[in-house]
Amino acid sequence: IVFAGFGVSAGALGYDDYAGLDVKDKVVAFLSEAPTSFPATLRACHSDHRAKRLNAAAHGALGVIELRTPGDETRFSWPFLKRELAIGWNSVRWLESDVRPHGLDGRISFWAVLNRSGSEALMDGENHPLDELFRAPAGQGKPPAFPLKKNVRVRFRSRHFPLECANVVALLEGTDPVLKNEYIVLSSHVDHLGIGGEIGGDAIYNGAWDSAAGCGILVEVARGFQAGGPKPKRSLLFLAVMGEETGVLRSEYFVQPPTVPAERIVADINVDGGGAALFPTWTPASRGGIPPFDGLAAVRRRNTNVYHSPKDDTNQAFDYDSGARMGQFVLRLVHALSVASERPKWNSGDFFERRLKTTAGPAE
Repeated sequence: IVFAGFGVSAGALGYDDYAGLDVKDKVVAFLSEAPTSFPATLRACHSDHRAKRLNAAAHGALGVIELRTPGDETRFSWPFLKRELAIGWNSVRWLESDVRPHGLDGRISFWAVLNRSGSEALMDGENHPLDELFRAPAGQGKPPAFPLKKNVRVRFRSRHFPLECANVVALLEGTDPVLKNEYIVLSSHVDHLGIGGEIGGDAIYNGAWDSAAGCGILVEVARGFQAGGPKPKRSLLFLAVMGEETGVLRSEYFVQPPTVPAERIVADINVDGGGAALFPTWTPASRGGIPPFDGLAAVRRRNTNVYHSPKDDTNQAFDYDSGARMGQFVLRLVHALSVASERPKWNSGDFFERRLKTTAGPAE
C-alpha cells in the first residue's frame, strides 16, 4: 500500500501527490477531498471520487483505499454513507454494448472507503499517524506521501443482473424558422431510491423533494409555455431522466449521443428539488437578542435526517411559494435563452471549457 496524499494530480496548479511515487501494481490510499489552496471549482472537481480512481489507474494502481476526512464526515455521516451504499449508490452502469459497462475505472479492481476507526487501524504503527494526515484537509500544508508497512488482501463477491429504464423526452418546437433548429434542454431526474432499509418503520424512499419537486417544476414550465405564455424562438427539449441516484447514468446516456445533434444544444437547465423549507438554529448570538439563521446547520440537519431517507415525502415542510417562484424564474430564464440573438458561451478561460477541450481529464 502506498499513501498518496489526496490522490490528486493538478498540472495546471503545479500540484501532484504522485510526484516521485511508484504505485504501479500497488494499492493507493489517499484522503478524501482536495487541497484547500485550490480554487473552489477545481477543488470540487479534484475531490470527485471517480476522478481520483481514474488518476490512480493512470499511475498504474490496482486498487484504492479512501480515508474519509473530518470534513467529509461532517457533511455526510458514516451511517448515512452506509445507507447509501446499501441502497445501491454507485453500483449500476449503463451498457455501451451488450457486454461492456460504461464508466469502468481502468485497472482499478476495488475501491474501499474507511471511516475514522478504519483509518486509524490502517495507519497504526506507520511513520505518519492519522492526526498528522488530517492536518492537510484543515488547511495545514500538504499531506506526506509514503509507502505503508502493511499489505492488504481484498475479497468480495459481485452479483450482476440487468435493469431497464427509459428517459422521457418531449419537444416544444421554436417559432423562429432558423433558431428552431437549436435546442434548449430543461431537465430533471424522475427516479429516486425505491425501497430500502427501514427507518422509523418506513422503507419507502419517496423522493418528494429529490426530485418530484423538480419534475413538477419541469411540467409547470412546459404548461406555462403552452398555455398562452411567452413563445420560445429556439426549440425546447423537456427531459426527465432516470438513473440519477445511481450515478447520473441516463444523463450520461442522453449525451452518448443525444436525441438531437449535440452541436445544436445551446444550454441545459437542470432542476433538482425545489421548495425545501429550512429552519433556523439558535446560536449564542441569540443571548444578545439577535435572531440568527445558521443555514449551513439547517442543510446539515436535512442531509442527515431527510435527504435520501423515507422522510423525503409530502409530510416534510415545503415552501410552496418558494417553489413557485423557482418555477417562474426557470421559465423566464429558458425564455430569455430561447430568444437571445446569440447562444450562450463559455467564460474566457473557464476551467470546464479547458477541460472539455483536452483529454487530460482530472490532471488538467
